Amino acid sequence: MHSAWIGERHFSTLGVLSCPDVVLAQVAARTERIRLAQTVNALSLHHPIRVAEQWAMLDLLSGGRVDLATGWAAV
Repeated sequence: MHSAWIGERHFSTLGVLSCPDVVLAQVAARTERIRLAQTVNALSLHHPIRVAEQWAMLDLLSGGRVDLATGWAAV
């Protein structure tokens, strides 16, 4: 497996996963080479600086295996 892309879901029939970065930190702790990413991080729903800090920390913890995909959700 080359990469794991995890989506963020709130109040959805597809499941609830409000903090993909936390789940990916656990995946990073148990793997060595797999790339880690969130499907799309909607910056309109989160503070951009906080997003940058969280994903930079995950990138450090994973040894540089994070791919960050961002977008803007119309709310």
